[in-house]
Amino acid sequence: MNTTLRNLVLLPLLAAAGSAPCQPAEPQFSLTISSQDVNVKAGSSVRITISLRNTSGHDQPISWAHGAPEATFDISVVESGGRPAAKTRSHSEARGEGPNAGGGAISWVIGSLKPGAELNEQTMIERLYDISKPGNYIVRATYRNGRAAPIAQSNSITLTVKP
Repeated sequence: MNTTLRNLVLLPLLAAAGSAPCQPAEPQFSLTISSQDVNVKAGSSVRITISLRNTSGHDQPISWAHGAPEATFDISVVESGGRPAAKTRSHSEARGEGPNAGGGAISWVIGSLKPGAELNEQTMIERLYDISKPGNYIVRATYRNGRAAPIAQSNSITLTVKP
């Protein structure tokens, strides 16, 4: 078989093999948020717990800001109408945004999480977002581990703030 004919036969086979759907990678982490107080009075504190679990069968490298979950996790709060809740100054500083970016001292820890192990952190939502107005607020968290694309996204919880 001459080279041109062989290439004409092999080219469609290679193209088909390259376009075959890839199996999605198994999730390496699960991320869960929870709160004991989802119905609160305006002006009250709302503590959430953020749990990152290694769901893989091997140690997973992770990095986190010790004692500063708002720096480790992207925590978002959206009002019931779909509009993002207003961020507080504490949120902006913790995330390295705004005029005071990088001004705080955060201790970053680099390590690994064993299979089935969890990293648990807590934070107060009202420190990060203005949830002083009555209404429903949807809270979610994302873990990126220094990457642009999310590695894990949490469930959502709905906070009901009453007058």
